[in-house]
Amino acid sequence: MTARAARARTALVAVLGMAALVCGTGWAFATILLPAPAIGANDGYTTVEAVEGEVGAHLTLNVAAQWSSSPVAMNEAAGVVTSVDAVAGQPVSQGGRLYSVDEHPVVAARGQIPAYRAITAGDSGDDVRQLQSMLADGGYFAGEPAGSASTGVVDSVTVDAIERWQQASGEVSSGGVLSGNVPSGGEARGTVAYGEVVFVPDLPARLALATDIVRRGATLGGGEPAILGLGDVPEFTLPVGESQSALIPNGTRVDISGSGGDTWHALAAGRSTADAGTVVISLTGDGGGSVCGTSCDGIPVGGQTLLPASVITVPTVRGTIVPSIALRTDAAHTLSVLDDSGVTHPVAVAAEAQGMSVVTGIDPGLRVRIPSPAGASGAGRADRAGGS
Repeated sequence: MTARAARARTALVAVLGMAALVCGTGWAFATILLPAPAIGANDGYTTVEAVEGEVGAHLTLNVAAQWSSSPVAMNEAAGVVTSVDAVAGQPVSQGGRLYSVDEHPVVAARGQIPAYRAITAGDSGDDVRQLQSMLADGGYFAGEPAGSASTGVVDSVTVDAIERWQQASGEVSSGGVLSGNVPSGGEARGTVAYGEVVFVPDLPARLALATDIVRRGATLGGGEPAILGLGDVPEFTLPVGESQSALIPNGTRVDISGSGGDTWHALAAGRSTADAGTVVISLTGDGGGSVCGTSCDGIPVGGQTLLPASVITVPTVRGTIVPSIALRTDAAHTLSVLDDSGVTHPVAVAAEAQGMSVVTGIDPGLRVRIPSPAGASGAGRADRAGGS
């Protein structure tokens, strides 16, 4: 090859190299300055169909139900308990039989003044008036003059009423009731022995007997706090951990599986800390009423009763459902979804649980974009978390 040919070949290679450089630079500028192409079905997202359905969430926990109790009357009968008649938690009315001592019944009567003596002919006082009220409610003053049952004095009419009552209950009417406690010379007609009647402030009332005191075969000496008054309704509480407590604000609905297959609806009403890591949430019925309504008799008296319950952390809502990861948030904090064509649809969230959301603003059947696993880090839920 001549020198001239060699120089010509070298010049040609240089010209072609320059052309290639210019073309490459031009492609690079075009790639940077032109809008990015639309993302394809395999380029960072996939689509799902919005469907009609329900979204909700709950916790399955145990609710504790317990009757509160406090002493309301003392036992003053001496002897051996021969029967226990009161059913714990069942309402007791005037003259209701509680238990027997030496085979003599001990009954309840309404009164603010506690029993403090035997009552016999000629006695007077508020305790006598309370006894007369019990006898009148039992019909033992029937046929007597009006006002006979409220004199506050054990007159002949009251003595007759006492005898009718004692005969109806199988007692001897000559003062032989609870003979260990009657006053000396207790053969007087119409005597009510000390301990034969216990006065309770309010009747009818739910009563219970202190089982460590009043039980068959136990010996009583008098002066024991044996009769307990129960609250009008049991107390319902929900013991939970601190993290669970944060999910159950006041007003959260709790559905309790009650006795007899009933479902009792309650609301979280307050909370206190029992010990390290345990929060006790108090429950009340709808409107502040009783949780168990008219079925409270199904709650045993004594100790706690555990009942299965469903704590509604997210109330069930029905509507159009999309995966929560499909939701996007713009700079104005507006929620939206993108359909498969890339069109934005503003939406509002009615409920969200377990990664699914009920939304308004779109209809079932619309296909919406969600990030594919490879592109999930830059779209969908991550966008929303930054703006909601």
